[in-house]
Amino acid sequence: MRRICTCASLLLSVCAVAMADEAQTVPLPAPGQSDQVLVIYKNSSMKDSGGFASVTDTRLVDLKAGMNQVKWIDIPTEMNFATTFFKSLTAPDSTRVLEQSYEFDAPSPDKLLARYIGRPIIINRRQPPLPDEKTRSVESLQGTLLAFDQNMYVIQTENRQLPAQMVPRGNDISEIKLFDLPNGLVARPTLEWKIRAEKPGLHKMQVTYETSKIDWKVDYRIELSKEMTAADISGWVMLTNSSGASFVDARIKLIEGASDQAAAARRYVLTSPVSISNGASKQVEVLKHREKLPAQKQFVYDALGPVYRGADGPDRIPNPFSPKDGKRIVDTYLEITTRTSQGTTPPLPGGCGKIFIATEMGNEVLGEFNIGPTEADQPLRIPMGPAPDLSAERTQSEIIVHDDDRTIVETIVITLHNTDKNAVAIVVREPLFRWSTWEINSSSDRFEKVDAHNIRFPIEIPAGEIKTVRYTVRYSW
Repeated sequence: MRRICTCASLLLSVCAVAMADEAQTVPLPAPGQSDQVLVIYKNSSMKDSGGFASVTDTRLVDLKAGMNQVKWIDIPTEMNFATTFFKSLTAPDSTRVLEQSYEFDAPSPDKLLARYIGRPIIINRRQPPLPDEKTRSVESLQGTLLAFDQNMYVIQTENRQLPAQMVPRGNDISEIKLFDLPNGLVARPTLEWKIRAEKPGLHKMQVTYETSKIDWKVDYRIELSKEMTAADISGWVMLTNSSGASFVDARIKLIEGASDQAAAARRYVLTSPVSISNGASKQVEVLKHREKLPAQKQFVYDALGPVYRGADGPDRIPNPFSPKDGKRIVDTYLEITTRTSQGTTPPLPGGCGKIFIATEMGNEVLGEFNIGPTEADQPLRIPMGPAPDLSAERTQSEIIVHDDDRTIVETIVITLHNTDKNAVAIVVREPLFRWSTWEINSSSDRFEKVDAHNIRFPIEIPAGEIKTVRYTVRYSW
C-alpha cells in the first residue's frame, strides 16, 4: 500500500518516511563540546547582500574499519559546496573520502514539486455547489506529475480518452497529496561522505567550507567632556548571521580588506567564543570601555588631498590639480590619546560611530564619523568637519621647468585666516608629487618631512590675524 500525505490551502507538506539508512548522522555538539572557527570577511560593497565566512567545524565521529557513510547536519543553507574539504585529524593518512555530496530539499512548494515530477500525485479541487446544495463538492484527480509552472500542472492520467490534463493553479485547489519518495526528503542541509577508514573508533573529523551572508561591522561611541579635553570611548562589533545555520561557542577572527589581497588585510581576533543563531545579530566588545582619555582638537589644511605620482617620469604640468587649488576649508579633527596609564589599546578596525558631549542636561549628539583602521596604541583621529572660523588659500606663485639640467623649481604660497577670538595651531600638509628626488630651497616657516613625498608645516596664528606660508621646492631627475 502506498503512503500519501496531504496539503491544504496551497501549502505543500510531505509525510515522507525515509527508508532505512545505515549512514551515521553527526549533529552539531552541545554548547561547550563543539570546536568551530569562523573567519569572517567584511562586506565592502553595497551591491552585495553580505559578507562571507570560512568555517572550520570539528566533531567526533565513530568510524568502523572499512566503508562508512557519514551525514553532517546543522550546516548553512548558504554554504558553497564547492569549497568543502573533509579530513580526519585522528588518522589523516589512513582515512579516505571516496565520495561527498550535498543534499537539501528546501521547504518551498515549487522545489518540493520538482522532486515529484514523474511520480504519482493527487489534486483535489473544489467544485461550484449545485443549486440545491450549500457546500461545494470536491473533484479528485490522480495521475503522474509531468510538469508545472506558476500557472498550470500537467498531469498524466489513466483515462484513455483524457490521457493528459492541464490543471490551472487556482484558488479552487483545496489540497495536493504527494506519495513518499523512495529516499525520503532531506529537510535540513546535509553533507554526506562515503569514507574508507583503516582505524576503527572515534575520529576527530574536521570540515572546512565557505558560506555567504555572515557579516560584521564596528560601531564606536565617544563621550566628550564639556571642555572637550577628555573622552570616554567604547567599541562594539556587530555580527550578523543570515547563513541558514547557528554557531555555538565559535572562535571568531575578523578580516578587514579584500579577500584576494591577503597581504594587505587586517586581522582581529575576538577574545571570547561567541554563539550566534541563524537570523540573529549580536554585539561583541572589541574596545573595552576607556574613561577620561586625553583629547584635543586639531586643525588641518590639506588643499590637494591624497596625490599619487605616476611612474612615467616627472610631472611637468604647470598646475595639474587646479580644481583643488584655492580650497578654503580647514578641517577639524578630534585626536584622542589611547595609550595611557589605563593600559594599551589593541589594533582597532575601521568603523563608524557617534560623538556625544556632556551638557548640564545630559549628553547631546555632537556628530557622526567614519574612521579607518588604527594601529595598536595609536591616537584616534576623528573627522569633525570644517572649522567655522578658519580658512585658507593655496596658490602656485611660480614654476620653472629646466629640461636641459632636468629640474623643476616650484614656489607655493599658502595664506591662512583666523577670525576666531583665540590663537590656533594649524597643520598645513603639502604633497611633493612631481618627482621622488626633491629638496626645499627656501621656506618662510619650519617644516617637517612626513615621508618621501609629503611635508607639513606646524603654524601658530594669533587671534584675528592672517599668516602667509611660502616655500620653494626643487625637483631633479
